[in-house]
Amino acid sequence: MEYLKPEELLLINQYLDRQGLTFKPLREEMFDHIIDDINGKINQGASFEEAWSNITGEIPEDHFKTMQKEVMETINKKFTLPKGLSYLSLLLILTMVTFKVMHLSLSGILLLITFGTIGASLFFGTLYGLYPFKDKTESILLIGTLVGVEIFLLSFGLQVLHILAPYSILRVVSIILLLIFYPAVTWHLSRSSNNNNQLLAQLHQKYSPVIERYLMALLVIALTLRFISLGFGVTPDVSHILLFLVMAGAGMQFFALNWHGQQGQNHWMQISVIIAFTGFILPAISWMGNPIFSKNLIIILTALFFMLSAGIAYFKSEVQENKLMLNLFITLIGWLYLSWLLIHIGFLGISFSYIFNIPVLVILLAFLIYFIKSPLLKMFLMIVISHYMYEYPIQLGLW
Repeated sequence: MEYLKPEELLLINQYLDRQGLTFKPLREEMFDHIIDDINGKINQGASFEEAWSNITGEIPEDHFKTMQKEVMETINKKFTLPKGLSYLSLLLILTMVTFKVMHLSLSGILLLITFGTIGASLFFGTLYGLYPFKDKTESILLIGTLVGVEIFLLSFGLQVLHILAPYSILRVVSIILLLIFYPAVTWHLSRSSNNNNQLLAQLHQKYSPVIERYLMALLVIALTLRFISLGFGVTPDVSHILLFLVMAGAGMQFFALNWHGQQGQNHWMQISVIIAFTGFILPAISWMGNPIFSKNLIIILTALFFMLSAGIAYFKSEVQENKLMLNLFITLIGWLYLSWLLIHIGFLGISFSYIFNIPVLVILLAFLIYFIKSPLLKMFLMIVISHYMYEYPIQLGLW
């Protein structure tokens, strides 16, 4: 079997560029198919030039564009259900909030249905996303990550309803799965020569705009309710549930965004991402409603997550041209969470009002608006703001 020269492979890629073939999984398949056809003709005695001329001459004009259009229409139709379910879950959250505020029954049932709808959206979106991809390793990693997230959602629903024994078991299982599969995903993508062709990065990239709009809407609702609870002295049960959802969702999205563009990154960045993820997820472990780790360890892990993730967002941000704003951002987050840590462990004998006050909140919201077009910074700031309002007045830890 003949192996094509680099310049011949480049010629095929340039041809596919001219044909407008941009959907990477389909392009990769067509690229391999053309190479096989050329090698077949060369093995029959033709030169590369003769084989190339013969094959391209047999391909109708706009053939690849038509094929790509049909594939994309099929995929988009399949994603209609997951998108619809995600919007339905947002509507259910609003209904649940209304029931809770008006002290109507069934709010707990609505919450479970909401989590079920979110889980179904993730499940069907992932299932349909497997359609154009054939890599078994990718599929296993994706399914393992999905199962971890789904079980985590279920455990949170049971926690809110105070069903302690099943929630405790499911929470531990979900965190073990996530601590296994997220580092595996990160390392797998970092070893790929071009992870833009990988299932996880491709599927997540397609879903990201919907996820980000959903989380932003959820944050607006949560903040509105939190401000009302602070202003009128109302128990912040509902707003705390929603803020928790935003923290968890934006956190998962933040770390999933780190799957994009992994190639070419040094190992220290990958290790930092994995350590930050560990600091994010471990404080959520509890048994029968009680944290497994000590208060100080939870605080240290939480502060580690925030400060390390701020550095990751800083170095991987898409807005590197505005160094002044990025430097102000990293300085504020460093000051905020270092102070939060030192006050909690008793090293600084000052009031929490030093860091929890309206001016700091306004600055954080201003940063969110300023960096709204940067997915990584936006997700990180959504976690920060959700945690800030969850702790205002002071609570314990990220979860």
